[in-house]
Formats: sequence, structure tokens, C-alpha cells
Amino acid sequence: MQELSSKLKALKDEFLMLGEKIEEYLRKILLAQVEGGAPNESLVGADAQFEELIIRIENKCFEIIAVGHLPPVHLRLMGNLIKMLADLEQIVFNAAKIARIVPNSDRTHLDGRGNVRDMSERALRMFRNTLRAFSQEDRELALGVIDEDNQVINAHARCFCELLDSAKGHPAPKDQAAITQLMSITKSIDRIAHHAANIGKRVLAVITDGKEERS
Repeated sequence: MQELSSKLKALKDEFLMLGEKIEEYLRKILLAQVEGGAPNESLVGADAQFEELIIRIENKCFEIIAVGHLPPVHLRLMGNLIKMLADLEQIVFNAAKIARIVPNSDRTHLDGRGNVRDMSERALRMFRNTLRAFSQEDRELALGVIDEDNQVINAHARCFCELLDSAKGHPAPKDQAAITQLMSITKSIDRIAHHAANIGKRVLAVITDGKEERS
């Protein structure tokens, strides 16, 4: 049992270390797009490295499950961790989509940019807080992440309406291209926030399970 506990702790630590790297990757990508600059070349294609790390942790989960005779609480932990890795994969996928968008015109005058910034800040905070909630077993922090997802959904709806109104105004071709880019970016940010909230739900389940086991 002690050996199993050590393996589970190592898995959790590895997940959190990966999460910290993805958080930094996400922060740089969102900052570049909010400021309207071209993505850093080092960020484009970095998703492949994260995919490898995700698969490596996932395989370790499967190896532990394959040994058998896991207590139900540990089996549920493995199931939740595998699902959290799937959400990490989707966060990386959507961040990579944003990283590959090269601004083809100035966006500073377009409506909706304020909501893009708000969405970016919220999505990044949500992801950061899921990692903190998992690390510290903080139930309230996990609940806060889940609640904030609705605010990102609302910001996305407002941003989409503002950009759509801009598109209806027969903008210049370069502005039309910028509007289309911002619509794509905000959709990806919305998905990142959604998957961060999914991780928050899994973290909440893990915390609840752990407390019930210890009581």
C-alpha cells in the first residue's frame, strides 16, 4: 500500500508540473493575441511536446490500473486523472490553434477587444486555480473555477455579438479578416475555460473522495 501511495503522489506531482508548463505556454499565447502581436515562433509547434508528456502520464495511470486490486477510491482517482489529462489535451489543442493565428491587421479599433482581454484573463485564472485546488485540495477554489465558467460564456456571447455587429457594418477587407480571427480566438478561449472547469469538477470529486476516505 505504501508503494501505491508513493506512485500516486508521484503521478499527482507530475501532473502538476505539466500543468505549470502548460499554464506558462497558455499565458504567453493569450498575452500575444490580446496585444495583437505575432505569436512567438517557439510557441508554434510546442503542443506536440505537451502531447508526449500527457501520453506518458496517461500510460502510467493505465499501468497502475493494470496491476489490479486497487481500492475503489484509488480506482476513481485514476479515472478522474485520465479524464483531467484529456481536458489538458484539449486546452493545449485550443491554445495551439490560437498560437498559429498571425494577426493580419490592426485590431485595436475593433469592438469586442475588451471582452477578449476579459475572457483571456478569466480562462488563465481558471486554469491556474484548478492546479492550485488540486495541489492544495482546496474545495472552494475548485468551486470558484466551475462558477467562473459561466462568466466566460457570457463574455464570449457579448464579444461575438459585438464582432458580428462590426461585420454587418461592411468593414474594409482587412478589418473583416481581423474580425474573423477574433471570432476564432474567442471560441478557442471559451473552450479552454470550459475544459479548465471540467478539470475543476474532477478535482472537486477527487477532494471529496479523499475526505470521505479519511473520515
